[in-house]
Amino acid sequence: MRGALRGRAAAWGAVGRLTGAAQAGSGGALLVTGPPGSGRSSLLAEAVQHADGMTVLSAAGVPDETAVPFSGLAELLAPALDELDHLPAPQAAALRSALGLACGEAPALPTGAAVMGLLVRAAARRPVLVVVDDLHLLDHESATTLRYAARRLKEVPVAALLSVTSPLDRHVAAAGIPRLALGELDEEAAGALLADNGWAPPPPVRRAAIAATGGNPLALIELARAESPADRLEDLAGRVSVPLRARQRTAFLRQVTALPEPTRTALVIAAAAAEEGPVGAVFEAARRLGLDADALAPAERAGVVTVRPTNVRFRHPLLRAAVYQDAPYHQRLAVHRALAVAVAQHNPDAAIRHRAIAAQGPDEELAHALEEMALTQPASATEAAVMHWAARLSGSELQRLRRTTAAALAAWRSGQTDLARELSSQLSTVNEPQTEARLARLRGLLEITSGDPVTAFTRLERVARDLFASTPVDAALLLVLSVAAAHDAGELADGRRAASTVAKLGGPAGRLGERLTLALDGRLPAAGSEPSEIMADMPIELGEHSGMREVVVMALGALGPHPVQTREFGVSVCAWQRGAGMFGTLAMNLLWLTDVNVQLGHYDDAIACAEEVLQFARDTGQQSGAAQALAHLARVAAVRGDHTECRDLATQALASAVPTRARAAAAHASWAIAIAALAEGDAHEACDRLVMLTESGTPFSHELIARLATPDLVEAAVRTEQLGLARRVVSEFAGWAQNSTLPWTRAHLYRCLALVDENDEEAHRLFALASSAAASDNRPFELARTALLRGEALRRDRRRTEARTPLRLAVELFDGQGARRWAEIARSQLRGAGGLGASPRDDRPASAVLTTQELQVARLAAGGLSNKEIGAMLFLSPRTVGYHLYKLFPKLGISTRSQLRSVELDDVVDRGRPEPGAALS
Repeated sequence: MRGALRGRAAAWGAVGRLTGAAQAGSGGALLVTGPPGSGRSSLLAEAVQHADGMTVLSAAGVPDETAVPFSGLAELLAPALDELDHLPAPQAAALRSALGLACGEAPALPTGAAVMGLLVRAAARRPVLVVVDDLHLLDHESATTLRYAARRLKEVPVAALLSVTSPLDRHVAAAGIPRLALGELDEEAAGALLADNGWAPPPPVRRAAIAATGGNPLALIELARAESPADRLEDLAGRVSVPLRARQRTAFLRQVTALPEPTRTALVIAAAAAEEGPVGAVFEAARRLGLDADALAPAERAGVVTVRPTNVRFRHPLLRAAVYQDAPYHQRLAVHRALAVAVAQHNPDAAIRHRAIAAQGPDEELAHALEEMALTQPASATEAAVMHWAARLSGSELQRLRRTTAAALAAWRSGQTDLARELSSQLSTVNEPQTEARLARLRGLLEITSGDPVTAFTRLERVARDLFASTPVDAALLLVLSVAAAHDAGELADGRRAASTVAKLGGPAGRLGERLTLALDGRLPAAGSEPSEIMADMPIELGEHSGMREVVVMALGALGPHPVQTREFGVSVCAWQRGAGMFGTLAMNLLWLTDVNVQLGHYDDAIACAEEVLQFARDTGQQSGAAQALAHLARVAAVRGDHTECRDLATQALASAVPTRARAAAAHASWAIAIAALAEGDAHEACDRLVMLTESGTPFSHELIARLATPDLVEAAVRTEQLGLARRVVSEFAGWAQNSTLPWTRAHLYRCLALVDENDEEAHRLFALASSAAASDNRPFELARTALLRGEALRRDRRRTEARTPLRLAVELFDGQGARRWAEIARSQLRGAGGLGASPRDDRPASAVLTTQELQVARLAAGGLSNKEIGAMLFLSPRTVGYHLYKLFPKLGISTRSQLRSVELDDVVDRGRPEPGAALS
């Protein structure tokens, strides 16, 4: 019963109030109405499951027993018949006769009173829940008696739930029982129900599914469980029919079985017309099939359809589907042929659709018309399905393969990844170069987003190499896509090779190759590299509607010197693609936009973008996209000090990224953990994590991300006294940075140089330069980190007054970004510098600043002992020793163990081995 009550919270609340009132001694009845498949039975079944402490009496209407008097009442009352002897004799006799327990008549009034009396007797023991499903299928006598009793339950602890299909029978409608109408599910509830049943379509397809089913839960479930994504989308593209269970179809058809045969034929025409109007086309098609002009009139009088000047509308979309499915195949073909002629003048697309439905073999002319129709609806809910339809009607194998490839690309672009995968699996190797290039692009996109980017690069490069002689531009575009795969895989050397090959072409494609090469090296010049300028110079072959141009521009912007303009461009492009239904490329753009938002400190926007990608990636089974979104969310959590959440998100990201060799995601996740570790005072873990980003061959290595994380690695190495490692990293970074055009390079370099410089004055000068450069870089977190380090260094050098200014800046910036843990560190340093009204404390000796145990740990660490050795002496765990060091460093204005040697750790206890009780103080 999973998902049966999706979107039914209000209905369930009404049922809960009714049963609650009955348990409190005041009952009542609800008439639950809705079309077949609306969830009436599920709601009643859920009520029975939750009827704790109640006696449940239940029955269900059965078509075969409708003519058997009192059969429903016999089923309902069977568990309570032991109360019969306690009823007044006339009532007991009437009910016994009704139930076949005795001979005689069963007058309506005594029988109804007997049922009421029986319920009251049963409720005297404990509250009663009466549940009758499909009341309209019960025999007339039982239904009449139950309606009589249901109206008289207000003063007794009995709750009655009666379900009936809509539209209501006039007797039921006049019964005077309060109604609970189950309508269609809204989009959110319908989407959740579809996802529960294994299908999470993008919004345009979801809306098409809701329109086709009328938001009917059972029909949505049947649609979600279709064997093939292509079959499911063809149902929606045809706009006529969706899958119905036999019982559901029978229930809907019961509304039309009594209509004359010509009227039922006219209803098939109206159903096939799919409300595309005008109504004259339906009448014209009916005339062509030999029907009178008033053939629809009986259906209109019965309320089955409403005839308007614009169209013929069925009472419910599933009634239309049932009428259409019940028609014989040859009749449906004749109807579509007649409609194709009737609508040709006012709706050519509808005429093509009707001709296609009626086609019984290949028809190249019709396939071409369908293809043209699909191309006018880029990224719509049905573009891929219509193109696939065209492929099936193609007159040659090459045309079929070409159109199937186009359909699969359209499916990927519109977020229908399951359909794209299915169609891709049906395609064999193509000898025509352009089609082969498109097929390679499709499989590359699927591999990048859902598989292994290393494999994606290898396949894309191989196909591009084979096609370069015959169609160089198509081959070049495959190489551009391969650069994206190389980036995700952390194989930057491969990406440079592919980009340099594209650069040799000349023209717009060649200039794109040059830009990609420069971007991977961090040397994209500021002039001519704003997103609008790059967009204006993109190769026309990338396609106006493909969305790939925007992805390339976003990638270049994120790796280039204009992050602010890139963010503005990304916000605009993502809004457009979201509205246009281009969800495949939207997810790729959102990931780049998330990265830029994190760099620029727009953390709430970064979270929104990443969560949108994460939901889409999980719905469509895209492991790589999910891993990248999780990694970015982990970075934000690390900045904001949510370290438990950071580690959880990063662990999830690594679980997806490492097996699929998505090293960009793995590197971001490892970097996030390292930032959290630095804030926690665990520089060793931070250093270990960050070193792996620089070591080729590890699952976390990524040259570009390692560059961004260089200051963190240098800081971690210095704090763990690995000065050789720190200097080597700085030297390598400096060699790259001197040729870089990226605005953050100078700030990073000065900060790194300041961390490793042993000359205090030079270090202060370099920190000042780093702060100045970071202030103009629009990266508030990096500016705050630089200010914190600068303040620590000044305070360590006993320049407390000077330290206050950068430390105050650090506190303000961290607070402004919600970086709570980092703000605490900065505030602690500022307090130590006397900047928070704590200057008297700052002048006190170390024994007054530190606890006794912190002072013991500090002395032993200053003497060169390791955490393990200190722990053994003080009867502490090495982890606890590390925690004490993490707490005492800010108090003393230092950041490394080696600096303890310069601090005056005045005596409180003897400097030798600590006294036995000291460790417990």
